[in-house]
Amino acid sequence: MRRLKISLLAGVALATLTACQLVDTPKNYGLQAPLQLTLLADLHFAPGTLRFVFQDGEGYNGRQFNHWREHCRIELRYLSDTPQTLSAGQYKIERIQFGSEQVANLEQGWLKTSDGANDNPPKIMELVHFYSADDQDFYRLTCASALSDGSTADYPYFMRPNPQRIQEILGDWARLN
Repeated sequence: MRRLKISLLAGVALATLTACQLVDTPKNYGLQAPLQLTLLADLHFAPGTLRFVFQDGEGYNGRQFNHWREHCRIELRYLSDTPQTLSAGQYKIERIQFGSEQVANLEQGWLKTSDGANDNPPKIMELVHFYSADDQDFYRLTCASALSDGSTADYPYFMRPNPQRIQEILGDWARLN
């Protein structure tokens, strides 16, 4: 009986440790800080905007992109009432952080994120943030999954983009290495 308890405890411990190794964390992500973001072209930001978006190798200034597809966005540190330019060059990345972003739906004329039922889960994007090491205009690069309610029909686009996919999203605009 004692041997059975020890075997059972050892099996539970092994299963727990194995499961923890499968969890998606920055420590087991395909890229590790410190990194370098190399911008291959100047990025121009309109007054009152902080983001430049990349999707399928194309660059977009502002919000004009498809939320139902993976994308990356460069974010500036400071908002300005005048146009801003982030110059081509190399930017040091000091840390990587995972996150999620829930996007609200406008349904029947009122804002709704979820009704708590399984038939209407909230729409979420899985994110990986690459934070700048310097106190300069460049704040971070954020790469996001496609907007999804977690349905298996959205696979693999609802998953956080891996390093190879990030390079495809950035196209000829930038490199992360």
